Amino acid sequence: MVFYNALLNRNDLIINYKNILGIYLLHNSVNGKQYIGSGYNLSTRLFIYYYLSRLIDKKKNNII
Repeated sequence: MVFYNALLNRNDLIINYKNILGIYLLHNSVNGKQYIGSGYNLSTRLFIYYYLSRLIDKKKNNII
C-alpha cells in the first residue's frame, strides 16, 4: 500500500498495521532521500516517526 502523506494518513497507518509484520520505505519528497526499515508491529514502529525527538540521530545530528 502507498501513502503519499504519512501525516494525513496517520490514523490509517496506526489502525490498519497493528500486529502486522512488514518492511516500509520512507521517501522525502523535498530532498529525495529514502529510508528503509522493518518491524514486527508496523503500527508501533511507524508511530515513533511522529515524534521528532525519536528521529534525531544524536551521533550524526541527522533527522530522517
